[in-house]
Amino acid sequence: MNIFAFAVGTRGDVEPFLAIAAALQDRGHSVQLAAPADQRDWIEKAGIRAIDMPFEAKSVMASADMQKTISSGRNIFSQTSAILPKLRQGFAEMLRRVHDASADADVILSGQLGMNIPAAVAAVRRIPFLPTTFFPYLPTHAFPSPVVSVRQLGPLNHTTYSLVLGQLARSVKPMIDGYRTAHGLPVTRKPFTLRLTKENRPVAIAWSRHIVPMPDDYGAGAFQPGTIATPSPLRDLTGTAAPGDALLEWIAKGPAPVFIGFGSMPVGDTAATLDLFKNALRELGQRGVLVGGWSDFPEGESDELYCTHTVDYARLLPYCAAAIHHGGAGTLHSSVAAGVPTLITSFAVEQPFWGAHLRRLGVGDQLRFKSLTKDDVVTRLRPLLGEDVADRARRLGEKVSAEDGLGSVVTFVEGDLLKTDPPS
Repeated sequence: MNIFAFAVGTRGDVEPFLAIAAALQDRGHSVQLAAPADQRDWIEKAGIRAIDMPFEAKSVMASADMQKTISSGRNIFSQTSAILPKLRQGFAEMLRRVHDASADADVILSGQLGMNIPAAVAAVRRIPFLPTTFFPYLPTHAFPSPVVSVRQLGPLNHTTYSLVLGQLARSVKPMIDGYRTAHGLPVTRKPFTLRLTKENRPVAIAWSRHIVPMPDDYGAGAFQPGTIATPSPLRDLTGTAAPGDALLEWIAKGPAPVFIGFGSMPVGDTAATLDLFKNALRELGQRGVLVGGWSDFPEGESDELYCTHTVDYARLLPYCAAAIHHGGAGTLHSSVAAGVPTLITSFAVEQPFWGAHLRRLGVGDQLRFKSLTKDDVVTRLRPLLGEDVADRARRLGEKVSAEDGLGSVVTFVEGDLLKTDPPS
C-alpha cells in the first residue's frame, strides 16, 4: 500500500507520524511523510522519505511576534493572528506539494493542524483519509475547546469549536475552494474539521482515555487508540538518545531529581528561568534535570540542576520524582506514563486543559508560565512530592503505559480505513 502522511507543526506534532510511518514501512508499505522543512533531517535519519512543507516550524516559533504572543499568554485568537500571516503565502504551495506527492497514494493520514488541506486532496483523489488528533480539537458538547476555556460553558461548549476552527479554516478557504472547483468538486459550506464527526468519518483520538475519555458525540467513525509513543530504537535513529553516562552518574549521586522541560515552547529569558528553578529546587531540597529543547539553555551541571540540550523523555522520566513541563500532549503523556506527578507550566493552546485534568485526577497541577515565580513553583510542587500523590501517579502511569496507540492506528490503517469512504 502507498501511504501519504501529513504532519505540520512542532516536533510534538510530527513525531507520532514518524512512529506510524516507520511501523507501516516495517510492514512492507511505502510511506512518505510531509513535514516542515526544518524537520527533514531527523525524519530521514529514521529511514522515512520526507516531503518538505514550505515553512520552518522552529523559525516560526522563534519569531519576534510569536515570542511576544506566547510569552504574554494571550488567547488563541491572538496567537493565530500572529502566525497565519507568516504561513498564508505558503498555503498554496503546501497544497500543490501535497497534491503532487500523493499522486499514487492509496490512503492519506493527517495530524490535526492544517487538516483541511490533505482532506481536500483526499476528496479530489477519492481515497480514504484518516485524521488524528492529540488533544480535543473537534466539536463536542462535552467541554469547550481547550484553547478557549478549561471551564465548562454549558450550551456554549460546542460553539467554541466553531469560533476556533472557523477562524483557522477561513485562512485557507479561498485556496481550497479554487482547488476543489478546478478538479470538478463543488465548494463546501463548512470546513472538513467542523463536519467530520457529524458525518461519522474515521478519526483517531490519540490521547489516553484514562486522562480524558473520548466524547460520546464524536460520531461512529471515531476511535480512541490512546497516545502514540515512539519506540526507543526509532528515537535513537533520530538522535534523541537515552540519558548518557554523565547524566546517569549525576542522578546516582543523590535523590531522584525533578524533570524540567519546555519542548518547542520558546523561553526568552533563559538566565532568569534557570535562577528561578535553581532557587525553587534549593528551597525544596530537591535536584532537577532541565532539558533545553528549542530554547537556548546552557548545558552544564551544578549541585541542584543538570542542564542538557536533548534526551529521550521516556527514558529519563522513570528516574525522576516529579516533572515540570509546558504540557504539550506528547510530553504530558510521557510524564504520566512514567508514573510521576506533573506540574504543568502552560504557555498556550491546550496545555492548561491537560493541567486541569491532572489536578482533577490528583496527580498534578497547573500554572501559567508567563507569571511563574519561585514561590509558585515551591507552593505547587511541594504537595506533588508526597507519597499519596506519587502512588496515584504510579497507578495512572501503569494504565496509560499499557495502551498501544501505535499498534491500534497501524491495524486500522491496514484494515478498516480502506473500507471507508473518502471525504466529500
